[in-house]
Amino acid sequence: MGGGAESGPSPLCEPTYLVLLAHDRPDHSLAMTDVLGLLFYRTAFEGGVDAIGLASALAVGMFAFIFGVSLLASAALRRHQERLT
Repeated sequence: MGGGAESGPSPLCEPTYLVLLAHDRPDHSLAMTDVLGLLFYRTAFEGGVDAIGLASALAVGMFAFIFGVSLLASAALRRHQERLT
């Protein structure tokens, strides 16, 4: 049991801090590189009451995309498994 400080990731590597740092920039230049999940977060929680519909549409679109990709990946892996057996 050493008396030194634990080494770990910098607090600035946490996603919450990165969102806050990007939001605090006056020109929102980091917001131009948002991924779809972060765009949903910003729309849902920072867009106000009028943005609830858009945030819901983004969530449904993300679900449909991820569901479709998972179905395609599942089918491809099944075909690959059948070839191996």
